[in-house]
Amino acid sequence: MVAKDRKHNIDWLNHFVGLISVLLGVLIAFGLNSWNESRKEDRVIQTVLVNIQDEMENNLRKLDSTYLANKNLRDFLVELLKVVDDKMDPVKPADSLIGFRQKYADYISDDLESISILIELFELSDVAWTTAGRTNVLSSMDYELVSDLAEIYSIQKRLKSFDNSITKEISNVASAEKDKRAWMKMMKDIDTALTFAAVLKEAYKKKIEDIKN
Repeated sequence: MVAKDRKHNIDWLNHFVGLISVLLGVLIAFGLNSWNESRKEDRVIQTVLVNIQDEMENNLRKLDSTYLANKNLRDFLVELLKVVDDKMDPVKPADSLIGFRQKYADYISDDLESISILIELFELSDVAWTTAGRTNVLSSMDYELVSDLAEIYSIQKRLKSFDNSITKEISNVASAEKDKRAWMKMMKDIDTALTFAAVLKEAYKKKIEDIKN
């Protein structure tokens, strides 16, 4: 009878140790899985940041050259509008405009009758940012960084709007070449675009350094 009772005696210590072992195994497996997922997410975030950094660096190089070309055009238009009347005819004798013609020879003929509008479109890329936005990766990135990037690409979008509208402005000038108001509007639009471009250039530089660091 005593021997029979011993056969049914439960070894609670071994059961407890076994249960703890199973729980630890599950927790370790879960932790490893979470760690692997976190590493995958970190790699995706790093890839996104590298792509955005490359895109901004390429845009910055494009912006530098485009900004300079359009600034030169803006400066020419400012000076031109000072020496013409409302019908775009010179208000000063041709001899007194020799210096003006020489300075802006790329834009205007010697007789002041022919004017070339050498505008450059900004054509900045947003592929990396748009691609990142179509995934859930932005929600896993630093909020302040994402907010700053969103602001940068918002300014960039304004310049894209300029690209879309300036062709119409040039067409308006061509159809009303003797209307000073059309020239003034184009000059102001270029000036506004240059203001956004200057802000964007500095924003690019700062954020590129932030991502690198």
